Amino acid sequence: MQPSSSRLLGPCFGAALLLSAILVFAAQPMIGKLVLPLFGGSPSVWNTCMVFFQAMLLAGYGYAHLTSRWLSPRTQRWVHVGLLALCGILLPMSVPANWQPPTDVAAPMSLLLLLARIGGLPFFAVTTTAPLLQHWFGQSSHRAAREPYFLYAISNAGSMLALLGYPLIVEPVLGLHAQGHSWAIGYGVLVMLIATCGWLTRMPTSPALSNEPSSATAPVTLKQRALWVLLSLIPSSWLLSTTTRLTTDFAPIPLLWVLPLALYLLTFIFVFAQRQLVPHELISRAMPFGLVLLIGGLAGGEGWFTGGLINAAVFFLGTWFCHGELARRRPSTAHLTEFYLWMSVGGVLGGMLNSLLAPLVFPVLLEFPLAVVAAGLCVSLSPHAGNWQRDIWHWGMTATTVLLLFGSTRLLPQYTDPELVPVALISGIIALLMAIVMKPSIVALIAGVAIVWAQFHVWPTTSVLHRARSFFGIHRIEQDIDVPDPRSGKVLPKYRRLLHGTTQHGIQSIEPHRACEPLAYYHRTGPLGDVLRSNHDQAEHVGVIGLGTGAMVCYATPQRRFTFYEVDPVVVQLAKTPEYFSYLTACGHDQFEIILGDGRLQIAKAADQQFELLVLDAFSSDAIPSHLVTREAMQLYARKLKPEGVIAFHVSNRFLDLSLVLADLAADAGWSAVVRNDSPRTDPEFDQWLAAGKADSTWVALAPQSKSLDYLRATKRWQELKPRHASRPWTDDYSNLLGILK
Repeated sequence: MQPSSSRLLGPCFGAALLLSAILVFAAQPMIGKLVLPLFGGSPSVWNTCMVFFQAMLLAGYGYAHLTSRWLSPRTQRWVHVGLLALCGILLPMSVPANWQPPTDVAAPMSLLLLLARIGGLPFFAVTTTAPLLQHWFGQSSHRAAREPYFLYAISNAGSMLALLGYPLIVEPVLGLHAQGHSWAIGYGVLVMLIATCGWLTRMPTSPALSNEPSSATAPVTLKQRALWVLLSLIPSSWLLSTTTRLTTDFAPIPLLWVLPLALYLLTFIFVFAQRQLVPHELISRAMPFGLVLLIGGLAGGEGWFTGGLINAAVFFLGTWFCHGELARRRPSTAHLTEFYLWMSVGGVLGGMLNSLLAPLVFPVLLEFPLAVVAAGLCVSLSPHAGNWQRDIWHWGMTATTVLLLFGSTRLLPQYTDPELVPVALISGIIALLMAIVMKPSIVALIAGVAIVWAQFHVWPTTSVLHRARSFFGIHRIEQDIDVPDPRSGKVLPKYRRLLHGTTQHGIQSIEPHRACEPLAYYHRTGPLGDVLRSNHDQAEHVGVIGLGTGAMVCYATPQRRFTFYEVDPVVVQLAKTPEYFSYLTACGHDQFEIILGDGRLQIAKAADQQFELLVLDAFSSDAIPSHLVTREAMQLYARKLKPEGVIAFHVSNRFLDLSLVLADLAADAGWSAVVRNDSPRTDPEFDQWLAAGKADSTWVALAPQSKSLDYLRATKRWQELKPRHASRPWTDDYSNLLGILK
């Protein structure tokens, strides 16, 4: 090979690997955002997408491994460039026009089929790049050919750029249509770069592989393969369970998909870099302390700080350790493609465990503590773990620590009290300090994680009546125990509650005389009560997207009927079970019907101008799914609404201000909009609010005719909602969650 060609090897291969990784990890949030509206905005959509992406990665790595073994280098290069060009014909990626989810196929399988149809082959073609180019590079005359794994770090750096750039740069600037065309252009550039790499390595100029010692090219053992799979499976499962927790308690948005994945990829960059940022020995020794910190966070409660930052930190540490062990066990370049193949097998198995198996087997998010326990057990694989089996007295001391923390959780009331925040922080600090002093054993720490997690999430208490899990989330029904009011000390009235993650979807009083009283967000003195009184007392047909407990049927009359659209069959089943909630069976006067399916897709089938009132109460985690608040969605609602009708949006949210989006949409459509923020915490009669079963809620009412909202303005509790300056209304093609973060 000419010296000039040799000098081009590094930049050309690096550029191709960087671009291919950018394309792979830009495609993931883009495709996820394309399909999210079609499946009810469920957090499980992303986990199912991850299974698909991991499966495509496995297929790509399998292709790279088999073609490297069966084809000559020259033939392999021609075949691969031809495959890339052929798959490029299917670009740009987009959802087929008028696609509808098949009714005879389960939601996960339907989603997987749609993903394969949107971009399966182009995505597969790009995933083959990393192992193939590293294999080609290992056959070159470059001085680093014997150890091409540093190219994997470059590839993961490209993945990081794509993941962080998507929510921060791409999503706020480009719509999905423009994103698809930009991706297609990048794909074309990648094909040219890969063809150039193949041309630069067209001549077998280096005996890099043949000169390796025989021990370096020894056959790979079954134990090695099993460890490669295990050390890939555990971080993959931990990644998806962490993502599920975040998106369930916050919102199913690309920003929260990519942050855990970015931490996951960052560990690959660290462990496969030519120079280690932190020695693996230090990471191994830090693992027990990280587990203790996790115990402290769980024992102290599930607040945003402890539940978010601490879990993210320990996930990062545990993933760094597992991937470090994986890198320490990497084979010679002769087995490079097989190494990546088995890594991918582990990633797919972890994804299948979380997305396909866990929802069927586990009623709660049990895969999270299982991943933590498995990662802790893997510490014994490290040569730096030490002979911890001999430290018997450390077991006893650590068990004492765990029991103390476990005991402290029994002292925590069943309601959230701000005065207990210091107790939560002190629990975590004590756990960390005791870990440093006592050098706790790994096994005892793992037991502590499982015990404390079970205390909050697995072991049923007297207040938990039922747990259920579906593709759309984890639900539980709780009934209050005798809980004193934090101010007066009096025992509060008891209620039965439906919760999805940490979000309450509705409550009902267990007192018979209050059974048909709408509570929480639907209280008669709240915003929804305002909307359903006065002018709209005569509303004959009300359409509601989102069923919850069915409390809204309490507003039914012989003249007023409700049509509910609910995407989750488990929610319908729970609301129809009188032992849990009796709104539908005892309070609705049979003036309602329930239509199963995504609200936007199903309401499109309704006759035009049949609703006097539309209510959107479609919680997905703690947010309305974004596809229900776009220009196209508003145009659909306008067709189904009578000219004098009103649309009421329930936009209560801890993190996002969706009223800003609705203000922009109202201005875009020429509609009027008013908002009411009903917060009992600002009311001097706070005790009466609690006793009445009210809850904080924010509602926005929109109408094509301004006079339709006059009765709300007259209450003096509703304020005019003004659009933002220089803001862009959301569409099916464009949305920007960062712009509405509180």
